[in-house]
Amino acid sequence: METFLEQGSRSTHDAQIFATLPVEVEGGRSQRRLSRLAAASGSVLAAFQGGEVARWYPDEDEFALIDFKEQVGEVSRVFLDVTGFHALLTNSSGDSWYLNFQSTQALRLSKLKGHVLESASWDVEATTSSTRDLLLGTRAGQILQVVIESKEKSIKTLCEFERAAPVVGLRRERVFSTEDGLERLVLFAAAGCSLYAFVGAGSLESLFQRYQGERVTSRARIYEVPFDSPYGDLQVDEACVGPPGTKVLFWLTGVGVLAAKVLSMTKDAAGSTCLLESPPGLVPFPSKTGSGRTGVVSSFLPAPPPPAPRSMALTKFHLIFAFEDRWVAVSRITHEVVQQQDWAMSTYGPLRCLARDWHGEKLWLCSERHAFEVKIHQEERNVWALLLRLEQFDDALAACRSPSQRMRVLCAHGDYLFRKDLEIDAARKFAEATAVPFEHVCLRFLGADRKAGLLEYLRLRLRRAGDQVTRSLLSVWAVEIALARLDELRCTEAAQSLAAERQQLLELLQQCTELDVHATIYHLLQSHGWLDELASFAEMRKDFTTVILHHVSRREGTNAIRKLQHFGASAGQDLVCNFAPVLFGSAPAAFTSLLLKQPSLDPLLVLPGVYSPQGMPTHRTEAIRYLEHAVRHGAEHPEMPSFKGSAFRAAGHLLLDHPEDGTQRSGWASGTALLNALVVMFADGGEETGTDGDAEEALLRFLQAQEGNPQLDCHFALRICRQKGLIKAMVLLYGLMGMHEEAVEVALKHEDIALAKTSACRPPECEKRRRQKLWLRIVEHQAATSDVQKIIGLIKESQELTIRDVLPYLSDSMTIEAFQSEICECLDAYEGQIVTLRQEMDDHRRALSAFKEDLKRADERCIVVGADQCCEICGCEAMRERFYAFTCTHCCHEACLRALILPTLSPARRERLFKLEDARLQHQAAAAGANAAPMVPLAEVEDELDGLLAEDCPFCGQLMIDTITKPFLDPNDEGDAEEIESWAI
Repeated sequence: METFLEQGSRSTHDAQIFATLPVEVEGGRSQRRLSRLAAASGSVLAAFQGGEVARWYPDEDEFALIDFKEQVGEVSRVFLDVTGFHALLTNSSGDSWYLNFQSTQALRLSKLKGHVLESASWDVEATTSSTRDLLLGTRAGQILQVVIESKEKSIKTLCEFERAAPVVGLRRERVFSTEDGLERLVLFAAAGCSLYAFVGAGSLESLFQRYQGERVTSRARIYEVPFDSPYGDLQVDEACVGPPGTKVLFWLTGVGVLAAKVLSMTKDAAGSTCLLESPPGLVPFPSKTGSGRTGVVSSFLPAPPPPAPRSMALTKFHLIFAFEDRWVAVSRITHEVVQQQDWAMSTYGPLRCLARDWHGEKLWLCSERHAFEVKIHQEERNVWALLLRLEQFDDALAACRSPSQRMRVLCAHGDYLFRKDLEIDAARKFAEATAVPFEHVCLRFLGADRKAGLLEYLRLRLRRAGDQVTRSLLSVWAVEIALARLDELRCTEAAQSLAAERQQLLELLQQCTELDVHATIYHLLQSHGWLDELASFAEMRKDFTTVILHHVSRREGTNAIRKLQHFGASAGQDLVCNFAPVLFGSAPAAFTSLLLKQPSLDPLLVLPGVYSPQGMPTHRTEAIRYLEHAVRHGAEHPEMPSFKGSAFRAAGHLLLDHPEDGTQRSGWASGTALLNALVVMFADGGEETGTDGDAEEALLRFLQAQEGNPQLDCHFALRICRQKGLIKAMVLLYGLMGMHEEAVEVALKHEDIALAKTSACRPPECEKRRRQKLWLRIVEHQAATSDVQKIIGLIKESQELTIRDVLPYLSDSMTIEAFQSEICECLDAYEGQIVTLRQEMDDHRRALSAFKEDLKRADERCIVVGADQCCEICGCEAMRERFYAFTCTHCCHEACLRALILPTLSPARRERLFKLEDARLQHQAAAAGANAAPMVPLAEVEDELDGLLAEDCPFCGQLMIDTITKPFLDPNDEGDAEEIESWAI
């Protein structure tokens, strides 16, 4: 690990960051000496000794002198707006001039006479013609508000400090208050040894209202230094590192540069408003190289502080100081000297100032004899290393420009966290640093006994691993470490930590679901005793068999059924069928409810598990509930899996039918098995079935409901009923099989006359003779009792018997007087039938006579066809060829009628028509002597042919009625289809 961190730790200084490039600002006036320089938006204002000022555009290389129309004297300050629209120039005598970018004529500001300007704060809302609210700091310690629009429009003194110290810096910023969320205006002012902050919510006047009166400086002062700098300056810039939008204030003082972040307005513990971070940072002035002191006495004295620079400028990551004899670049991050260059004063003269063009992204260096552009080359290249050295890892990571740099930062961050005992965070950083060898990290965690950190590292590496082999090894190792940690926590009884670790284990197992290591993980979980997690992992893998086996082994039948219900159709039928005996025995009601919610399940596969005729009443009741549902559902939804298609085969002494002939008619391979099982359980259930009445009543209701069901095996049910002595069920089954005689015999054998009468009524009414036979058998049984009233009651109830049918079965001891009324009624009925028959014969004679008259009139009826009669189909003369004349006077040629009738004929009648036409042609050929005549006479052929073609008039008969519902155009016809297409919209 240390070796990796040391690799490449040396900073690379292949090229200098800053380089000075001389430029010609004077436009060839090399004899003039520069005193001040200001730059903004691609323009440069240069002030020369002697009072001359020039404007220079470097990009266009345009140069112009400014016209003052008077003697100016040496310009002491040049203030240029960041937009380049406005400029102010002042001299040490207190005279000031205004210059607009559209003009080379300077405007004297008479109202500012006597004010020596030291600093300016431009309004961000300034336009090309107006400066809006311009704030000026004077040498006398005043803050002035000036508005210039082609001339000074107004001037107002806003604030005057108690100590008459020069106001060397003014900066306006907008900050938000954390108390109310509103924006505030803050004016930072540097005057002498103090830094002030004026806060207000509205205009500039309101900004200073709360600071009026005595001791104004004490209320607004936020910082104070021992002594000031004669070249004091105040600048605000974006922070080089940290969140976007963060600003940093830099104050050039006599002891160094004070650097502090601008904060949102908050209240400290004392109730004071906090605007800048406290304590601020201090950037000391760099000492000149080779300035060591000589002499014995001086070596014992404290070193004098380095002198303050003449000017300061900011770049993205550095502070540039301009001394008289050198310029120095100091890092804004570490406050260390990055680059220092001694100045050739004999050649270029002493350095005067620095000027930064924020919009043009250029930095200018001004000496007495020349101007230089400071070129910046990749100043951010070593920022990440500096931040890493300061242990600002997040900022260092954001500043990285290559993957190798990121790896070094991540590794260093992980090493730092590991030394701070933050093993989880360290593992996350090491996992991101993929360049660090895997075994180095693991050995380091193992050597320090940091299982939690190692587990987190393995979990993160598992997410990033690509190949299956690596993922498998990492997952198994991670699971084993996680289980070891869980065992430790279980011993310490840390419930909260244990729950969190179990949740992390489940998340880890979730990542292992698609890997082929489930057998190993199962073994690990089982050996450590974490069986619930084993079941959860199996459920994640959709290993439903293991999940159900887990619950079954713990005798948690209800939980197993709940899981099966949750799995739904994805679990498959085999899982339900395999565990059906155990689950049904454990929780019959819940398992039956589960089966009812799976309509696609083949009932024959579940039947061995739920079939329990000798079981507990609850089990038998639930089994009957499911089997009844399966039978009913199969009848209502024939599209569901067919019982007959089941591949299940088994043997059962009660569920297989073995008739006396030795053939097997039905069994487990058909839906009959369900009905057989129901019959057995109904026959054995008794009152425990949950239905009203005894076992026979429940069985009777079931058999009656299955009447007409072809899958009901009546022979099997009859045998069961015979074994159990269920007489009513036997009689009902004989009736269902159509064996009504046997049903009546069984009922009479057990003296159940009512049941025998019910069986005698079961044959259909068309089998009248059979019904009489059944009723006569009941009469014969009753005749043995010699009870006349019962016999008479049977005759009336049957509606099939008469006294004549019953007389042969009566005993000789019974007198006829007992049946006198029945015999008289029978004779009266016969007499009435004879009268009815005579009336019907008379009606038939009259109808026959009327029919003969109709035939006679039909034979004599005729129609008259005129010579000019036309065919109703083709319109040609009817007499021209063979035609048909109908009683409605319509006439049609045979050929036209055939073409019209032929499409309407059925295939059989059409085929018969063709045969008849062939037979007629054969008769015509025989008449011509070509061949022998067919056996069918020509007259019969003609009659049958006429019956097919001229059965009805095509215009008055059924054919015309049928055409009403037919469309005019046939979509199947190609010609009609084109016509239909032409009418489409």
